Amino acid sequence: MGVVKLLLLSILLAMGWPCCGRALELQVTVHASGPHDLSEAYVRDLIALALSKALPPGSKTTMVTTDPMTKTRAISTLKNGQLAGFVLNIAGQVDDEALVKINLPTFLGASDYRICFGRAALRGALAEVKTVDDLKPFSFAHALGWADTPVMRANGLKVIEVQRIDSIFRMMSIDRVDLFCRNLIEVLFELDAAPPGVVVMDGFLLKYPAPHYLHVHVRDRALADLLQQGLLAAVRDGSAPRLLKRYLLPSSKRFDLKHRRVIPLTGGYEYSRESLPKLDFLP
Repeated sequence: MGVVKLLLLSILLAMGWPCCGRALELQVTVHASGPHDLSEAYVRDLIALALSKALPPGSKTTMVTTDPMTKTRAISTLKNGQLAGFVLNIAGQVDDEALVKINLPTFLGASDYRICFGRAALRGALAEVKTVDDLKPFSFAHALGWADTPVMRANGLKVIEVQRIDSIFRMMSIDRVDLFCRNLIEVLFELDAAPPGVVVMDGFLLKYPAPHYLHVHVRDRALADLLQQGLLAAVRDGSAPRLLKRYLLPSSKRFDLKHRRVIPLTGGYEYSRESLPKLDFLP
């Protein structure tokens, strides 16, 4: 989205738009970490849904993706304002005057849960896990810079950070790390990519406050206003929860998410759940 279109969008919003009904063509750029990240596919669909709710009839949104990059690099790119119309989903709190946060969690509370991969040989040892203390003998793999690494460590869990997320399964297969815990959206596809001997652990989910929020550069504040308006509308009319359920239902059924033991961790980024819907397919 060019500077001229952004300026026009700001003027229209100041005039009370979309009451004036003028259709616009917007281009939005979204992050790509790799070809198979289903959580990013969900975020793209959520952005498109929000804009469809906020834009007047006849408007068109074109969505393009960045070249694959780490989340750390993507955040730096956003802060530097290198891409106009760049919308990035970021975990937790980011204090930076260059960014505007859309104040509604993108995963509607579902990102508070984690399900874990592990070596099949560990299934017996993990079958009766009930508390965080039961998990302390095991090691957890995280990519560098993940926002929940401090949470895990604050709960006494051993975290091994790696440069490349695609090396984690290989490390697990050669016994260099025990567990790899993932967003519920990501787990089903990643199971297909797991090497022999690496499986999803049965019986438990980790839970701690871990909201993600859409962010844009401050110069794209008009776009932030549209996203805020559209997300609220999509939550209220049920279309956002339905979208999330469409992405999560296969994992919910496959791994019986609703009936798993929940192991709470302390810490995390606390946030209000007041406006969020109840997700009946989760514990």
